[in-house]
Amino acid sequence: MNSYREKPAYFLRAVNSYLRQEGVDVELILSTVAGDPCIKLAEKLPVVLVVSPKPSIWKQLNAGMGAVGGQWVCYASSNDVAVPHKLITEVNCCIEAKKEVCYSAYYYCDQQLNVERTVEFFPYDFERHFERNYVSDCALFSARLLGKYYPFNEIYKNSCYHDLWLRIYRGEGNVFVYNPTPTWYYRVSERSRHVQKRNDKQWKKKEKTQKLEMLKNHMP
Repeated sequence: MNSYREKPAYFLRAVNSYLRQEGVDVELILSTVAGDPCIKLAEKLPVVLVVSPKPSIWKQLNAGMGAVGGQWVCYASSNDVAVPHKLITEVNCCIEAKKEVCYSAYYYCDQQLNVERTVEFFPYDFERHFERNYVSDCALFSARLLGKYYPFNEIYKNSCYHDLWLRIYRGEGNVFVYNPTPTWYYRVSERSRHVQKRNDKQWKKKEKTQKLEMLKNHMP
């Protein structure tokens, strides 16, 4: 879980939604930044703290993933909330389908976690995935894949997860399974990245360039 200057109430709800997962043993790794107020909250909880000197979504992501020790792993945001059976549902989907990555539908919510709609996808298709990343950052995948394809390519910024999934496909083939049952609540607020960049042409242009650079390495 990445965190930086999160609202304490959002932070605690997100953390507890993973610590209280049903049917699995959870090791929650919190990747945060020196001086983050939530560190004091985290020190009272059964989490592994990984503290970076400066804020960076992608450097924090790599730092946290480097501390993973379990059989399965997934990223989590410090303001989104998992349903109680998220992890066991996705692990079972992988086992039953003999796959190693499970991406799920999710609930798109307002700032108070009121559900506005359910975001649904479809069975994995590489050509569609090449065009658009529909495999969520919060997808669960095996520690074997993490060990083989870690670290994330930080230069691609917001496309680094898309790059990871495409690298996995190139190396492993179709190891993806889709779970149509929503497993987490995506909280949308004024701090959400897609909201902040909505009217920022330079930001959107930069991300488009990063995506195109990333896709050059995955041309069919």
